[in-house]
Amino acid sequence: MTFSIVARCPETGMFGIAVSSSSPAVAARCAHARAGIGAVASQNITDPALGTRALDLMALGARASEAVAILRETSPHIDYRQLTAVDASGQTAVHHGARVLGTHAHAEAHGAVAAGNILSSQMVPEAMIAAFPEAVEKGRGERWLEGVFALHARHRGNGVGYDSICAAGDHANTLHWIRNTGELREGELVLIDAGVEVDSLYTADVTRTLPVDGTFTEAQREVYDAVLAAQEAGLAAVRPGNRFSDVHDAAIRVVAEHLEAWGLLPDGVTAEDTLDKEHGQYHRRWMVHGTSHHLGLDVHDCALATREEYMDAELRPGMVLTVEPGLYFKADDLKAPERFRGIGVRIEDDVLVTADGHENLSAGMPRTAEDVEAWIARVQAG
Repeated sequence: MTFSIVARCPETGMFGIAVSSSSPAVAARCAHARAGIGAVASQNITDPALGTRALDLMALGARASEAVAILRETSPHIDYRQLTAVDASGQTAVHHGARVLGTHAHAEAHGAVAAGNILSSQMVPEAMIAAFPEAVEKGRGERWLEGVFALHARHRGNGVGYDSICAAGDHANTLHWIRNTGELREGELVLIDAGVEVDSLYTADVTRTLPVDGTFTEAQREVYDAVLAAQEAGLAAVRPGNRFSDVHDAAIRVVAEHLEAWGLLPDGVTAEDTLDKEHGQYHRRWMVHGTSHHLGLDVHDCALATREEYMDAELRPGMVLTVEPGLYFKADDLKAPERFRGIGVRIEDDVLVTADGHENLSAGMPRTAEDVEAWIARVQAG
């Protein structure tokens, strides 16, 4: 049997971890915890009794949540802003603030809500929108926007949660464009995929695709509305009891239906045909990534989990995940309609699974084309 405990040392501010024995699954989780919360070494908890007491409690059969609650009462001198226990069943409990959160998923939810709130307050993205005209005028506009975001992320939180993507024009069609060396041009879109890491070290991960001059062209809006419809379908699939992979399946079906309507699938291939995982997948030319990933201390949290624990796992209340479909038409893609070439759109939100559905943690940022245009106009009007 394996038990572990992670806590914050009040004297040094460092986090430490104690483990009673090891198994590949728990060892991997502990390594992830150390990397995510910045502990420099194991066993650096000032009070050895803390880890010993927690391990003893769980060895006697206490659940992780029970061990955390008891530790809070018996060792009040420990800084309980972050205390985590993993019991033999793999269940995790986190104490944060005044309450014990009963599962690892709830811990992720607590941190991601805080991270999402910073972005949903609109202060950080609006600083970038306000900088559009200056970024166009000064040149190297992608890098200018990256700098604006980094400034506000560092001031409002701990910093950026990952390398920011500020992809203007055709750069939006290069997945994970983080070079940010391009120009911002009026008449084009800019895809901004960025997240603030809050002081608890949880991160947000949100994407908006915005018209640089404040107004979508007809073709840009056509692509944008298709991606929004796919995202709405994905969001609707986020509810307890569904599988994680159901979110992608719902969103990609809408993408496939739009590609069929635009005549982009091969002759005789329907949306249903392309969705066949063995003999189809023609739509992947224009939608090249998955729709979702879990979110927490790492922007791609638990990315090394097995398929059974991730893609095929059931969604449970407290889990936090992204929903982020996209469509990408490279400027030199001769199979794409000319009106779409050079247009790349992704819309991404951070979503908490609730008991009866979901809550969009980043809903404070507009998503519909009409609302996005009104948002940009309001911000730039001062």
